[in-house]
Amino acid sequence: MLHKSSFLNIGIWLILFFCLLILFGHQNIPLYWGLYHRGKCIDGHVVNKQELNHQSVDYLYIVNNVSYKENSQLGFGNPTFDSVKVGDDVQVVYDSASPEKSILSNPVLELKNEIKDVLIASFVFSFLMFFVVKAIIINKGKVPINHKF
Repeated sequence: MLHKSSFLNIGIWLILFFCLLILFGHQNIPLYWGLYHRGKCIDGHVVNKQELNHQSVDYLYIVNNVSYKENSQLGFGNPTFDSVKVGDDVQVVYDSASPEKSILSNPVLELKNEIKDVLIASFVFSFLMFFVVKAIIINKGKVPINHKF
């Protein structure tokens, strides 16, 4: 049978885990979710290549006679960064409810990858934070300087 402090430890870890889950996932998951459910494909064209910005490209696309300029990495269905040139056409997926939100990749793949990455990061960092805080509490606020890991 689990001791009362074990339930407390599990509860504290779960709180840390879910807080980190929200922190890490609040930006990209809603974007990819919206693109997955309301995404429309349209042709756009590359206006600039940014090798030092994660090999991303600036691209233009038009929805309902409104022009949008965005930045994204090239993904599934588009040429590679090395082979694409300024002026080339690219496949854009935009959110029909918010046309200014778009990517140059498959939103299903992006959503799956983002969920996996957020879960792993939240799991790992919540454990690390839990054990560091627990060590500080056990040592009454004194961080062991010569502790070997």
